[in-house]
Formats: sequence, structure tokens, C-alpha cells
Amino acid sequence: MIERLKDAAATTVLWTGIAVFVGGLGYVACQHLT
Repeated sequence: MIERLKDAAATTVLWTGIAVFVGGLGYVACQHLT
């Protein structure tokens, strides 16, 4: 049970990090394009 919660938490953190990273890249790209 605990292990599955750890896996779920790790996956959530991973995808959140990816989303923030991609969003940050998009934001920087928009700043440079305008």
C-alpha cells in the first residue's frame, strides 16, 4: 500500500515537473518571439 502511494506520488511529481518545464520553455519562446 505504502509503496503504491510512493509510486503514485513520484509519478505525479514527475509529470508536474515536465509540465512546468514545458510551460517554462513555451513562455521563454513567446518572450523571444515577440
